[in-house]
Amino acid sequence: GYEISKISIFNAIGKEVLSSVSTYGSNSINMGKLPSGVYIVSVNSVQGEVFTYRVVK
Repeated sequence: GYEISKISIFNAIGKEVLSSVSTYGSNSINMGKLPSGVYIVSVNSVQGEVFTYRVVK
């Protein structure tokens, strides 16, 4: 497994709208206040890996 260092959320035009730095194993981010739409979630691991996911809210 990978240890997550940061989670970033970008809107459809590439602007970062939310981010969270992982602390002590807490790897969640609340998208509740974001409007409906398509977002890109970027997950950075402490090992240097970057994983990206497309999310429809």
